[in-house]
This record gives sequence, C-alpha cells and structure tokens, in this order.
Amino acid sequence: TGDQLKGLENLSLDNQSGKAPDVMMSPYDRVGSLGSDGQLSEMKLDKGSMTDDTTKALVTTKGKTYGAPAVIETLVMYYNKDLVS
Repeated sequence: TGDQLKGLENLSLDNQSGKAPDVMMSPYDRVGSLGSDGQLSEMKLDKGSMTDDTTKALVTTKGKTYGAPAVIETLVMYYNKDLVS
C-alpha cells in the first residue's frame, strides 16, 4: 500500500532517530537494496524456515538473509482485447 511504501522511504531517517520498527513487512523487490544500504539487520533462520533456494533468494542478498518470506504471489495483467490492438 502507499503507507507501506512511504514507511520504507522514511526507514533511513527512522533508523537514525531510533524510531525504526522492530518488525516490518516489505515487498521482496525492496529487501536487497534495504539490506545493502544497512537499513535491515541480518537474520539467522532455522533450516526448516525456508523450503527451497528460490524462496530463500527472495530475502537474501550478497549471502545475507534479511527476512522470512511470508507469501509468494504471481502478478497477472488483465486487459480488454477490444481496446488493445
């Protein structure tokens, strides 16, 4: 949602002021940059926490894991073929 993305944009300032959340959700495409920028803490998860390498890759960058995958989603685009040629 817009509020979630606004929160991610403010994360750097929130970290500096000590107001960053202890736990948060983030879109997978933001985890790598947030982790590389030092905005997230590395996590150590039990081996059973993630079922396969593809799922783990969603929250891992440069060999460091920054979260636990919560959902896997497939995006679909619907269109009106009468309006698109």
